[in-house]
Amino acid sequence: MVALILTPVGGCRVEPEPTLDSATTASGDYTVRYEFEPDPIPRNEHFVMHVLLSRKDGLEFAPGLSVVVDADMPAHGHGINTQPEVTMVSPGVYKVEGLLFHMGGQWELFVDVMEDGIPDRATIPIKM
Repeated sequence: MVALILTPVGGCRVEPEPTLDSATTASGDYTVRYEFEPDPIPRNEHFVMHVLLSRKDGLEFAPGLSVVVDADMPAHGHGINTQPEVTMVSPGVYKVEGLLFHMGGQWELFVDVMEDGIPDRATIPIKM
């Protein structure tokens, strides 16, 4: 999406779309573009993740497609202490609330694109 901004003298200028970080699912079929609010992610405080999903083949999303988000701290053998809630804003656009990294270190944030009950995972490394 590109923003069109009208100026007081009747002209206009085009603002480029913000650059989002991205990850690809294991199959390579989906690209997960994302941003965090606030950014950078605060330690031991809730934050929001905005997700923009796209298909490699450009086709529409399958009916019933959903997104599940979770996180893990591999070096410590545990995950997050919260249950993230994913809300579909529109097809391919999701808001994730309830995320909280309760300690510093290396985390992995998982975005599972669920199609027909089968997850296709994108893994996002996060250093706190």
